[in-house]
Amino acid sequence: MNKFFQIIVGALTTVTVIAFASCQEEDEGKKTPEYTWPSKHYLQSYILPDSMENLSWNIVTKKGDSIVMGFCFKGEYVYSGECPTHPQTPHPLYDSLVRMYHDTAWYGKTNYMYPAIAYPISAISVVSDADFDDTHLAGSELIDVAKIYSESYALFIQNGYNGLYSQEHILKPFCEVLKPFSEYEQQEKSLWDEGPVGIYLPLPTLSRIHNFTVTFSFDGWKSVSSTVHVEL
Repeated sequence: MNKFFQIIVGALTTVTVIAFASCQEEDEGKKTPEYTWPSKHYLQSYILPDSMENLSWNIVTKKGDSIVMGFCFKGEYVYSGECPTHPQTPHPLYDSLVRMYHDTAWYGKTNYMYPAIAYPISAISVVSDADFDDTHLAGSELIDVAKIYSESYALFIQNGYNGLYSQEHILKPFCEVLKPFSEYEQQEKSLWDEGPVGIYLPLPTLSRIHNFTVTFSFDGWKSVSSTVHVEL
């Protein structure tokens, strides 16, 4: 994972820990996280994407010969209701999602800290309001020159919970992908982590000021968009 996304993942982990702080127990006035418990489902939460948040700590990075825009998806969470220290009613969509993605035979420890986007990505659009290069004038689609960074749990789950291991021998349950969206396999379009998601673009050769509108469309769900202002 490159340094830009290491920074993003670190920040997202901090935010996620705070967001799930309700799943805790009191211990002599101190809150002790109870993030893990055994379950037959690896994913304990999904997100129904309603919007995209520009990653405020590093919205745009000029990296070598590329522009990198980072996003995180926001929306309603679909919880399993299994948290042992904070029982709650399961979301009505949860069972149908775990069946759809065949996440029914984990039988190991799990937690709430890895929500996946509930629906597969069907299309991505990147458009600027300014001339990008000689073949991509203002209003032209730029997805053909973009690379998309994502982290998907689909391969781990649908391959029998077989994943890679880090140098520290820690299970890595997601597959990092960075390539044009047209080269994504169908399986790679499912179960993305809520963020970070990255858009890599080559440096423009014409205008140096752009408002990029990025739109993600989902199978069986609505599209969400965000606009990022870039000055090079």
